[in-house]
Amino acid sequence: MKIGITMYSFHRTFKEGKMDIEQFIAHCGKEGFDSLDLVAYFWKDRAKEEPKIQGWMKKTKVKLLTYAVGNNMLPDDPKQLDAEIEKVRDGIKTAAKLGAPYVRVFGGSNIAGFTSASALDHVIEQFKKLMPMCKDHGVTLAIENHGGWPGTAAELRMVVEGVDNEHFTGLFDTGNWIRTDEDAVKAAKELKGIVGLVHVKDMCRLPANTKDPAAMFEERSKFKVKPAAMGEGDVHLPEVIKALKASGFGGYATIEAEWPGDEFANASTALAYMRKMVGAL
Repeated sequence: MKIGITMYSFHRTFKEGKMDIEQFIAHCGKEGFDSLDLVAYFWKDRAKEEPKIQGWMKKTKVKLLTYAVGNNMLPDDPKQLDAEIEKVRDGIKTAAKLGAPYVRVFGGSNIAGFTSASALDHVIEQFKKLMPMCKDHGVTLAIENHGGWPGTAAELRMVVEGVDNEHFTGLFDTGNWIRTDEDAVKAAKELKGIVGLVHVKDMCRLPANTKDPAAMFEERSKFKVKPAAMGEGDVHLPEVIKALKASGFGGYATIEAEWPGDEFANASTALAYMRKMVGAL
């Protein structure tokens, strides 16, 4: 199992203007990550940066694994659906241009006007339309359990099997199962055969009436949640990683460090934790 990191692990640093993509790539190379993910909404000057990505990557031994687009196939305003689909189209073209084999995508976060079943059918329909483009560009879409739809193990399997294409796979986020009151270890066992990528993070489950200012409300949970340092939350990461390996996953496990604090220190701590955990498998 190889260890990567997503750009979102430095989201505060990027938003504060203290890092750019070139610096992120160089930092990943210095730290010794196997792979990295780029995120569409962290370009500073895309016209200038995009043509230089491959050159910056060649200075490292790191693989550009994924380009993430942050789409929503269930927008609040249905008129926005075309714009959301265009985000994915742009992601496919960009990933192919940069040499990333995967584009990370979401289903949707709003089911007004849908039932859960019809929302999932809608998501499947939209991604099916994109499969010819993925084939033409040699890119695979990896759909994440992101707390919306799909958000449970059964739903993720339903969507991946519903699209039923070699250019569409599941992205297993270890922390996000808490957002739909699912057990990550159980999900890992249930999703054998459909997980192409993994995001590794930890989360704390908190009572619904908590006064913790860092707690986040989740529409599909009876609890609130907040990010936690790896090994300090409620995800039981060693058991999850073991279950994923036992289910046949041996690819890239990408760190998504979201908890408060210095993001450089957090990423280094997470890498050390992952190396120890993967080494013990």
